[in-house]
Amino acid sequence: MGFGDMFSLVNGIIILTFVLIIPTLLIIVFVAASKVIKRYLKNGKLIEEKLRMELDERQKLEHRVTELENQLKIKQK
Repeated sequence: MGFGDMFSLVNGIIILTFVLIIPTLLIIVFVAASKVIKRYLKNGKLIEEKLRMELDERQKLEHRVTELENQLKIKQK
């Protein structure tokens, strides 16, 4: 095996690294990042839904308090 063959082998390994390994790593990183982003978006939607339900419940309670206050005013008259 001569020096030229060794040089070709090293060049082949370097080319394989750039052609196969680096794009594969980039794809893995992209997929992992998109999963993390998706999870955060899902958590945000769940929190938004919970807050919306709490607001709805609070509005119902406020409406009920207003009704009871009005009934109390009528009874006091």
